[in-house]
Amino acid sequence: MVSDTESRSSQEKLANGITTSSTGEEPHEHVNGEQKVSGEGVNGEDDIGTDNESGEDEDEDEEVMDDGEGGDESGGDEGEEDEEDEDEDEPALKYERFPGVLQELLQKDSASAVTYANKRLTLGTHAGIVHVLDMTGRRLKSVKPHSASIIDICTDETADFVATASMDGQVVIHSIATPETYTFDMKRPMRTVALEPNFAKRSSRAFICGGTAGNLVMYEKGWLGHKETLLHSGEGPIWQVRWRGRLIVWANDLGVKIYDTTSQMRIIFIDRPADSPRADLFKCNLHWQDDSTLLIAWADEIKVARVRARQRGSGNTAPNVPPLIVEITAVFQLDCMLAGIVPHTLSSPVLSVTPSNPQAPSQSTGASRAPALTSFLVIAYTPPDPSLLRGNEAASTHAEQARKAAERPELRIISRAGEELAADALTFTGYERFGCNDYVLVDIPSEDGNAPYYIVLSPKDIVVVRPRDWRDHVAWLVERKRYEEALEEIERRQNMGEHIDGDEEGVDAIQIGQHYIEHLVSEEKYQEAARLCPKVCGQDTKRWEDWIFVFTQQHRLQAIIPYVPTESPTLGHLVYEMILAYFLSHDRQALLTTIQDWPKAIYDIGAVIVAVQAELDRAPSSSSSASASPDAVILMECLTELYMANRQYGKALPYFIRLRRPNVFDLIRDHNLFTSVQDQALLLVEFDHELVEKRRKEGDESVKFERGAAITLLIGRVVQQLQGRPYYLHVYLDALQAKDPHLTSEFADTQVELYAEYASHRLIDFLRASNYYNLEKAYRECQDRDLVPEMVFLLGRMGDNKKALNLIIERLGDVHRAIEFAKEQHDDDLWEDLLKYSESRPLFIRGLLENVGAEIDPIRLIRRIKNGLEIPGLKSALIKILHDFNLQMSLLEGCQMILNGDAADVARRLHTDQSSGFFLSVRRSLAENDLTVVSIFVNPAQFAPTEDLATYPRTLQHDLNVLEVTKHSDVEPRATAALFLPSVYEMYPSGITQDVVSQKGTFVEVKGYGHQMEGASRPTFFRGVATVVTKLFNVIEPTRTYFGQKDIQQALLLRRMVRDLLLSHPTPENLHIMPTTRDSISSLALSSRNAYLTEGERQQAAPTLYTALQEAKSAWESGLSKADCIHRASEVVRTMAERLSVSDEIEMRLEYIQLNDPDTFDVVPDSMTREEYAAQSEAEDKTKERAVVLSGAMWVGKTRLIDNLVLGDVKPLGIVENVINNIVCFGPQ
Repeated sequence: MVSDTESRSSQEKLANGITTSSTGEEPHEHVNGEQKVSGEGVNGEDDIGTDNESGEDEDEDEEVMDDGEGGDESGGDEGEEDEEDEDEDEPALKYERFPGVLQELLQKDSASAVTYANKRLTLGTHAGIVHVLDMTGRRLKSVKPHSASIIDICTDETADFVATASMDGQVVIHSIATPETYTFDMKRPMRTVALEPNFAKRSSRAFICGGTAGNLVMYEKGWLGHKETLLHSGEGPIWQVRWRGRLIVWANDLGVKIYDTTSQMRIIFIDRPADSPRADLFKCNLHWQDDSTLLIAWADEIKVARVRARQRGSGNTAPNVPPLIVEITAVFQLDCMLAGIVPHTLSSPVLSVTPSNPQAPSQSTGASRAPALTSFLVIAYTPPDPSLLRGNEAASTHAEQARKAAERPELRIISRAGEELAADALTFTGYERFGCNDYVLVDIPSEDGNAPYYIVLSPKDIVVVRPRDWRDHVAWLVERKRYEEALEEIERRQNMGEHIDGDEEGVDAIQIGQHYIEHLVSEEKYQEAARLCPKVCGQDTKRWEDWIFVFTQQHRLQAIIPYVPTESPTLGHLVYEMILAYFLSHDRQALLTTIQDWPKAIYDIGAVIVAVQAELDRAPSSSSSASASPDAVILMECLTELYMANRQYGKALPYFIRLRRPNVFDLIRDHNLFTSVQDQALLLVEFDHELVEKRRKEGDESVKFERGAAITLLIGRVVQQLQGRPYYLHVYLDALQAKDPHLTSEFADTQVELYAEYASHRLIDFLRASNYYNLEKAYRECQDRDLVPEMVFLLGRMGDNKKALNLIIERLGDVHRAIEFAKEQHDDDLWEDLLKYSESRPLFIRGLLENVGAEIDPIRLIRRIKNGLEIPGLKSALIKILHDFNLQMSLLEGCQMILNGDAADVARRLHTDQSSGFFLSVRRSLAENDLTVVSIFVNPAQFAPTEDLATYPRTLQHDLNVLEVTKHSDVEPRATAALFLPSVYEMYPSGITQDVVSQKGTFVEVKGYGHQMEGASRPTFFRGVATVVTKLFNVIEPTRTYFGQKDIQQALLLRRMVRDLLLSHPTPENLHIMPTTRDSISSLALSSRNAYLTEGERQQAAPTLYTALQEAKSAWESGLSKADCIHRASEVVRTMAERLSVSDEIEMRLEYIQLNDPDTFDVVPDSMTREEYAAQSEAEDKTKERAVVLSGAMWVGKTRLIDNLVLGDVKPLGIVENVINNIVCFGPQ
């Protein structure tokens, strides 16, 4: 550390302007342009010692052994308190021996230098041998370039080129992978060598070396060999040189210098204090932390130098001033010699030090700046002889020094504030004989996601030093039984997303948790131990059970019960039964709650029932819960839950009743327990009544009386039990009556009496609903109680209508009831009696006139009115009769008009639907073309002499009205552009007859294609079609034309005609065939001829043709022959024809069903299958199935229907696919 005296001395030097300042100003003294820093240097605040005095370590005598040795040689005299403190301090680093063949290599040799690059460790020995090892200790290559000790070794970034400097005066650079080798004999012992950055990629192959001759020489490869450039000489031996980026730093007896290769100028000289110990015994350690930060560890002093660009702009700057300047940002003096230094990041979980605030960053030198580090890692060496520290005094003889054993070196972590954060004593083989220069410290950068680490070299060993990570921290906590902190650390890491392998030694949370629970149990902290069990035991059922038994043995089962899982995982039955037994003995309310909450499958319900029942048997018995003890009530609740869970509903029922549970009736009904309670009917009915009364008192008016819960027990036994309580008997029988009147049939007479007693207002309803009571007994009961309406009803049931009517008139005087009674009896004689009774009663006459309605003729009543009889309100009654008659006539006329209008509307809609296929083509044309011409012409040339030309439907005006508003769904409404309505004379100037022989004029006929299919039965049809369409094409010259698929033969024949006649308007490709429009329900193809069908034919018979075609299609696609397909389709028609001819008297006759080639109209051979037909295709694209036309014609009554399906690829035929709205619905829309 720096003392107060040294701090004041440094401040005096600052005052003399020898060093740089933290403000960024230029240094005041230069020698030949070189910046010079003498004395102790400065830190970032012009103060060297004041901030560093706090770095004295009170525990500086503490030693931590590396993992390889483990003994403590200096701690034996510490007091007991210090040992406890030491035990609580967690080490910052961990150690391991370098693996592999190293020990074998150093048995007869000793290591002298080491370096690392590209996952390779390159080792130099005192025998002049170079060993290249990988980090697993496997030897990759060994060479012997020297005959004496290798003092320094350097590799390029690829680790391919290795440069060595030896005491034999030679510098050798050789390639590991190629024969390329350079050897330089300097004639004097060489101390150091450094390769230029990217040596392997540079053609110059530059390097720097120096030795005892005091010359620092740069060698660069040229055409005629290596060119030498002397960078420095004359100040004693060159002890060490390091090259990074554009900067070269070296140390000699006078101090440290930095050279800028870009400007080719030295930029700073940092002198060595005059009282420094011998440089040959305590080497200078130079380490580039990054491209602009240099760490210097020499003897007992650390200096940090920062290189930055010089600020330009001042006009008086000398031309030979270097472009870079150096600031000494920190100086530390330690109580030991330094054998090595590297930067160290405080990543260990035990080191938590706030880094000192470094000097504000200066202008960049052009290289990337590394992240600021917070500490240094150094090798501390304490000389065995203090005289070695006096640089100007002669040392003891070699023999004297050999007799003095050296102390173990220490690896210390020093903070940027100068504090010693950690110190570990290292034990190397033969460390007693080694000096400060025998140790080397190398940092291994972070690679492959691993943290950076270090290696420490001694002549006989290499120790790998790694920062302790959180796993080591957890293991350290576990060692000291600080389990809670260890688990918290693991959980924190998991929350940070770090993957933790449960098999990793030392970080297994489960294992740590186990130890923690054991620790808590040993200290009798059962609640804390139980709370930890879910996290530790997790899904492990055995671990759960083991700990539960431990708590049981310690008589602390209640502590772990709240944490015992009932699912995920589910434990053994014994565990849960043990817990229930504990509650049964200690907390019965908890027992009930647990039984209600726990899944019933996790324990043996039967065993628990036995235990609970035994406890209940020991309690005083009681028939109800009101007089039972609280414990007995809870036990009964428990048994109720257990029996219900075990599906023993019959055994649960007695406890439902004793506990007065409202859902007892649901239990009986849902599980058919009527036989179990047939002897307790009175108790159930009383409880039911009490429950309803209680709810009514509580204001729940919506609750209805259960009426015995509709208990369908053995009714006779129940009635017998309720005989002494007639009200409850009424309630019970009433409930049965509501459920099923047949259940109370044998007790109907009793019910009459009970209704008359307890619910007389409902007696009339019972009398109307039941047929099982004795009418005479019932009448006497009503007569005794003077229940006149009921007597009237019963007299009516007995057939004494006159007496009943007399009761109504005499006792009730109610004309309306008399009229209703007469209506109910449907007896004309009774009406006559009523009219007779009314002749002398004006009020009855008026009531009859006002209310008689359609049951009797009003004239019949009016004629019975005697002359002179005064009837109040007669005029208004007559007016009402006339008004009602007029209203009735008006309603009849209105209904007739509505029926007529509906019939006309349906007729119009029917025609629209039948012709909608044609209008679909119009909508398509409007959507695709600028001009649409619609042709409407009934062509006489298409009709044979025997066909229906005269009666063919002609609806021109209706068609014109529809065409006016026809539009496509995806475009703006457009009226039909033009209509072509030629007369017969215009189309046939020579006249036309239906007899082909007598026809005159020009006709078009497509030979060989019109006699198949439809042409077989209508030989002149296609001749007329071809002729009239040719004329239409010549007149219109259309770009596109649209025809319907329903007449598929017509459309295909016209395509051939257009092709054969070489017509260009339209071309064959522009003759489009629109898919058949069908009824959405029956799938009947829409046609004008459908108007001939009756409603029955339309609904029953017409869809048969389409169904038959579908059956043939299915057979064809399944691979059957054409003959089998036709046979199946014919069977469909035959079966339907037979059925309809019997049930509906509808005649059906199949004309043909056929498969034809659409190109030639040739009939497909009977034996040919779909696969054979497809094989004849001449199309280039064999993936497209060859099309075939499946067509048929049949007679339904007097109407001939045709239909077809095109199977296979329809595109070559011009059939339009994916047409929207090609299904039309019949009937109202």
